[in-house]
Amino acid sequence: LAGVIGRTLAVTAICPIELIRTKLQSRKDYRYTELVSVIRSAVAQNGVLSLWRGLSPMLFRDVPFSILFWIGYEDFKVQLTQTLSPVYHSLIPFIAGSASGGIAAAITTPLDVAKTHMQVELGEKRRVGLGAGSLVNVMRNVVQSHGLSGLFVGIVPRCAKIIPACAIMITSYEACKTFFTDYNIRNGILDK
Repeated sequence: LAGVIGRTLAVTAICPIELIRTKLQSRKDYRYTELVSVIRSAVAQNGVLSLWRGLSPMLFRDVPFSILFWIGYEDFKVQLTQTLSPVYHSLIPFIAGSASGGIAAAITTPLDVAKTHMQVELGEKRRVGLGAGSLVNVMRNVVQSHGLSGLFVGIVPRCAKIIPACAIMITSYEACKTFFTDYNIRNGILDK
């Protein structure tokens, strides 16, 4: 529960930044001045909450991603500990983090696609129409326009980014946790 609340707060806080990043990446000729104009126009027309356009798919993407990642990570860690020789146990966080991150990324890709459509179309003069409406409507529009495979556009680069990021993050986390636990035990701060 704490993880879900934490992830929800984090996603809500960064949503406007994600919106700006997505808008900048949506067109190679976007200039910052044009982006500022688009954002000002959107805020003037739809209020400051328009900066949180795409929040619902971000939440539906990131919260399940975190749940899937941590459940998968713990399960893979147990399985790998039981099957790998102790010589390879130092690789377990990297392998388990890669696998669970990849699976979570693949499963949540349709929500990432919906989020991107919703955010790209904010403030655009010519709207394609795929990003209009609720999360369900956006996903339905994508399937109607591009088929079911349209919900998985970008899955390879998404996984190529997330797999190593999760592997590095969790390996660093486990290494720091081990280091500081050992340090605190050696210095009498923690009991064994």
